[in-house]
Amino acid sequence: MKEKTILTVEPCLSVFKRGDDMRHCLKHSDNNLIEALKMYANNLQEDATTLLKIAKHLTNQTVEVNADTHMIAIQCPKEIAEKMIAEELVSLDEFDDDEEYDEDYVEDEIVEEVIEEIIEDVIEEVVEEVIEEIFEDDED
Repeated sequence: MKEKTILTVEPCLSVFKRGDDMRHCLKHSDNNLIEALKMYANNLQEDATTLLKIAKHLTNQTVEVNADTHMIAIQCPKEIAEKMIAEELVSLDEFDDDEEYDEDYVEDEIVEEVIEEIIEDVIEEVVEEVIEEIFEDDED
């Protein structure tokens, strides 16, 4: 069997579902909304940083991205994937099966656009939460 030159990885992100994530923050802040919002915003900022680092590694690389409700799978050159795994930015996709992989399936697509869209969504969410926090402070 020929050595695999492409690996499928998933970004290591803390965000899963907004409501579940916020509930988790509320639980760990003893239902203190302000502390929970700050905690959640911090999680989103860390995820944005992770995505920016991944984008830097993948710039000008031949990649394929598959995104679904709760997953982002990135097929990229093995050496790049291994560097990102070592930096704990991504983890090896548990469904990355050597025998099913078809190297001809990889299309020339730059992941930067997809990552930028995800970052925009994360930033929009943080901004919305900060605005809510500001307006809540004004009500006091």
